[in-house]
Amino acid sequence: MDTWIVTFLLLASNIHQAFLTPNKDCQDRSICNVWHPGAFQKDWGPVLKQIAEFNATSRSPCWEDEKTGRYVCLPGLMVLGVNKCGTSDFYEKITKYPAIFRPIRKDPHWWTRIARPVSFRSYLAELLYKPEQNILLRERDGISLDASASTFWDRGNLGVPTPSLHNLLAPEVLGRILGNRTRFVVLYRDPTERLISSYLHFHGKPFRGADFHNVHINHGEKGAVSGEEFHERVVQALTKFNDCKEKRSDLECAYLTVRHAESRPLLAPGLYATFLEVWLRYIPSSRIMLIKSEEYYKHSRKVLERFFKFMELPLPDENRWEKILAGPIANTRKQHLNFTAPEKTRILLDKFYKPYNEQLDLLLLNRSVPNV
Repeated sequence: MDTWIVTFLLLASNIHQAFLTPNKDCQDRSICNVWHPGAFQKDWGPVLKQIAEFNATSRSPCWEDEKTGRYVCLPGLMVLGVNKCGTSDFYEKITKYPAIFRPIRKDPHWWTRIARPVSFRSYLAELLYKPEQNILLRERDGISLDASASTFWDRGNLGVPTPSLHNLLAPEVLGRILGNRTRFVVLYRDPTERLISSYLHFHGKPFRGADFHNVHINHGEKGAVSGEEFHERVVQALTKFNDCKEKRSDLECAYLTVRHAESRPLLAPGLYATFLEVWLRYIPSSRIMLIKSEEYYKHSRKVLERFFKFMELPLPDENRWEKILAGPIANTRKQHLNFTAPEKTRILLDKFYKPYNEQLDLLLLNRSVPNV
């Protein structure tokens, strides 16, 4: 084994010891195995062996692949989420900046969902960048991008009995591999509004279960939504989550519900503080930026200026700004325009999310997380 790999694994092991004390947020290792001794080395050692030492001067974590002779890159920027919070529009705008390279797929979901069936090399070569794109990344010192909007909150193949790469949470894995070389962005919005948008977006679509095969759930036909049906589903989801909280932590209940179709509409993605606390255990706060979608849509240029500074990139000239800001908002809802969420449902959701919103405000203040 190369010397740098041995050094890396020893360093990861030493760092890992700092997190061995059981955390009150997650006592069940089958749900979030964040302090299991040796789990990182055991599950991710084969991946680490495929990563040579990162180029010290490049903007992204890139290296020469000894097996293929190609220059390959992991993401130098990850837009972690949250879905239905403007991630598609943000992606479209930032990839008009010359230094930020548009990947093959905006959202490969490799780290949280498909690392078991899809190999690491396939992720690099088929989901991120083609060989010719990697050549340009090197020539232009570009920033590679993964904008999988579920990475912030998804637990992956929870409950899969066979050993897989999902024995650890994405924040821990990404923190250990990319924590000091990659920057992370999270877009978030009023969680009640996010849930309503998500419900309408996914209504009638198949749920993709833990085995990543389609499992059709009766969400109703497109256009058949009703306020009462939505209210019933919200009540069921709240009951399920609150029942869980009688025995488990918020984090455990969040991870238990995100992979179960009967929990739709999903409450968990709106628990921003709960997930952010986990990310901050493994990622320096200076390398995570939170963007409130309401502010982003109201003052796009101002928010993007803050983003480019966060990325340590020069601000665009006026011609480039015109291109970046041109065009309609991406991935806006075009259906169910006559749907109105009942006021009684909004009251339930606002009450549920209120303490989590307050936790987020305190977390952003106390940990000095860049936010706008």
